[in-house]
Amino acid sequence: PLQGLRLGGGGFGGGGSGGGGGQVLSGSAPSAPSRLPGSRSVSALPQVPDEVVTAVAALSASTLALANAKGQVMVMDWQACALVASWTASERQVTVLEPIGDARHLFTGSATGEIVLWGAAGERVAAYWGHTQEVRSISFFVRPTDGARRMVSGSRDCTMRLWDVDQASCLHSVLILRNVVTKVRSFVGQAAVSVLGSCCCIQTSEDLRLRLWAVGGGHGEERLEVKHEVHAGREQLVALDVAPEGRLAAVGSKGFERASCEVSVWDMQSMEKLTSAHEFDNTIEALRFLQRGGSGGGITSLELVAGSCDASMK
Repeated sequence: PLQGLRLGGGGFGGGGSGGGGGQVLSGSAPSAPSRLPGSRSVSALPQVPDEVVTAVAALSASTLALANAKGQVMVMDWQACALVASWTASERQVTVLEPIGDARHLFTGSATGEIVLWGAAGERVAAYWGHTQEVRSISFFVRPTDGARRMVSGSRDCTMRLWDVDQASCLHSVLILRNVVTKVRSFVGQAAVSVLGSCCCIQTSEDLRLRLWAVGGGHGEERLEVKHEVHAGREQLVALDVAPEGRLAAVGSKGFERASCEVSVWDMQSMEKLTSAHEFDNTIEALRFLQRGGSGGGITSLELVAGSCDASMK
């Protein structure tokens, strides 16, 4: 079990009283590595190369995909701690893994600028060329009006691209100078309608800005359009997630000391910062909203998990 944990009230800051927000579990990392109950270590898999893991994605409740700096992808059954499949996806580093929700396919993005759709056994399904530099983020979604499969991607080349997944074609590309994209998250359905009235995506950037995009138009005229843009902090924004109902976004920043490493939560309709916390001593690399449901099917609580380069998760 993790050590040194505390349960604080009053929102992200912990230790306060009143003031709304849920309770937040936080604390310092233990001096020696520790393992959560039921966790597994990839060191138990001798087939896994000893390389830096650059991306992780869950294909199903029991299947996990990993990518590394040598361009390899490995699919494993983490409960059985067994390697299911492995292949070389790129001649350079794989930077992104994005499942499509069917437990059988996933996208890879790489430092070459190429995006590829793969079967979970390593079969190459389609390739998507257009980015001229490293792909930083991919977000897959299904358009609720007609079931069309779409993907939004962002790159170090300062472009955002909208793709037709089945035709492997780029429908629209937008270049914004200095907009070095770090993360993209899409959301659709009622959540998107409540914000912009269409499919939406939100994007973080090294230019310190948070951008909300509308994905609109019909066949042959689908477009990406910036609807809101805000300055979101004094450090580069490198982590992002959208809450399941689509009304909140969490953003994490780059930094090398606690004062500059910020996790903030934003209202997607007003694009205003609701709360923030400085709980890490190095760059926040990953954020994920988790929701807990009650016996009646409703959401009883919303939690946020963050992982940092200071070797801690909270």
